Amino acid sequence: MAIIYVRSRTGARRKSRGPKPQVRATCYDKLMVVLSENSIRSRWVEDEVEAAFEKEDKQRKLVLFPIRLDDAVMETDQAWASSLRRTRHIGDFRAWKDRDQYQKSFERLLRDLKA
Repeated sequence: MAIIYVRSRTGARRKSRGPKPQVRATCYDKLMVVLSENSIRSRWVEDEVEAAFEKEDKQRKLVLFPIRLDDAVMETDQAWASSLRRTRHIGDFRAWKDRDQYQKSFERLLRDLKA
């Protein structure tokens, strides 16, 4: 499971399990969440996603950038995952071992993060 915080002003990235999501939500400009069978069962990931949704509502800009490593997020009935499916492009990194497919997914993710 991974959560990657991106601060666009400094270009720094930080991965952490530090303070509560409400506190941490003020520490990043963009949030990339890596979704997998394990991460969708994590309360921590759920809290981070919900905090990012709240931040987006307040700032009126896109903050959350999910990617998936398997189909778990597409199959779960968890409410926060359903919201992701309805409102986001979820980067498809299921074929991350295939160089060409990985490159295509990575380029899309970079384009989305830079927008």
